[in-house]
Amino acid sequence: MNWKELLENRNRLFWLVHSAGRFGFALVHYLGSLLHDLRDIFVVIIFLNAYLGWLFTVPLRYLYRRVWNFPPIKIALVVIFFLFHGRSLADSEEY
Repeated sequence: MNWKELLENRNRLFWLVHSAGRFGFALVHYLGSLLHDLRDIFVVIIFLNAYLGWLFTVPLRYLYRRVWNFPPIKIALVVIFFLFHGRSLADSEEY
């Protein structure tokens, strides 16, 4: 496969860019942990965080594809709803 085919296939391009972004997130945090001499367990936490972030954002792709042709106000309402819904799920975790 060459670059032109990759750029023309939007679905494959999305997964490549999405995965590269999550990998970049993990790499930047890993390099930051080296600067602060953090323990090895933090490396596991960083990569688990990147992987779980990848998994949790996958459904958003399908949600946003579904609402892509909605009017801008409805798109904003859907985004705001899922922002607050996701945030409330994160806040409901007991430590």
